[in-house]
Amino acid sequence: MDKASIIKISFLSSLVAIIESVFGNIDVSYIILFFLIILDTITGIAVAVKYGSFNSKGLSRLVKKTITYGAAILTVRLLEIGIMTFLETEIISKILVAFLQVTETISILENLTLLGVPLPSNFITFLLNHIKIPGLNTAIKLGIKSQNNEISEIDDIIRYQIPAFEDKEIKKLLRIKFKYWKLVAMQISKVFSTNGKKDKEHLYYKIMSLIEKSTNDMNKEIKEENIPKEYIKRFDSIYKPCFDKWIQELKQICYSQQSVSEKKDQILNNIIVLSYKMILAAHKVYNNNNYN
Repeated sequence: MDKASIIKISFLSSLVAIIESVFGNIDVSYIILFFLIILDTITGIAVAVKYGSFNSKGLSRLVKKTITYGAAILTVRLLEIGIMTFLETEIISKILVAFLQVTETISILENLTLLGVPLPSNFITFLLNHIKIPGLNTAIKLGIKSQNNEISEIDDIIRYQIPAFEDKEIKKLLRIKFKYWKLVAMQISKVFSTNGKKDKEHLYYKIMSLIEKSTNDMNKEIKEENIPKEYIKRFDSIYKPCFDKWIQELKQICYSQQSVSEKKDQILNNIIVLSYKMILAAHKVYNNNNYN
């Protein structure tokens, strides 16, 4: 046997030994993570189908996510094995896996919300507040804080400002509008997180298709709730000019030279501003009704 063959055999033996050391006893948490990834992919595809944005890349993302997650876990496990001579631990990889599990769970819950599952608006916050693994809940909150600030503010409006209205028809109208407005914000956030590199025109029309779909569903539900037409007419007369102006600004943002993250932040921030304008419009309708 020549020297080259011996080197190859030694290398392969070492590689097999490393893999066996890392994955020899597959922890159930790895299996759970894998099934969460699959469930996230399935619910994500369902959302894409519902909003008319499905494409064949959904399954490729499953493969990509599995590979990248696996690479991250493998890297951390190799680190743990590397420092085993003076510190034997598996806590780092376990925390990483737990972090990924929670991340996937949050994504699944968001998808279910977009599919119409009536989860409480603060359920994810409640979930995170009850994770008691030292250091993990802080890391998760920091990881999702930036992308959930706008959604949380919409939740605050739903939770605190809408109940302040005494008129039940206005309450009903606002609850429906904010239900779909929140879904739009969540969908736009997902567009940027999964398709951030799309060209400007593609980005604009994708967002517009989401808005159009949500608007149609919202109007259908408003009609089914038999909200008096005069409420809707007065509300639209005040709010629609603000909405139309926002649509124009949306196009300018999508076609601008800003970075993807800047576009996302500006669009979501404008959604919050528009949300408060929606509340102000409702107050004007309410005051007008009382005056009359």
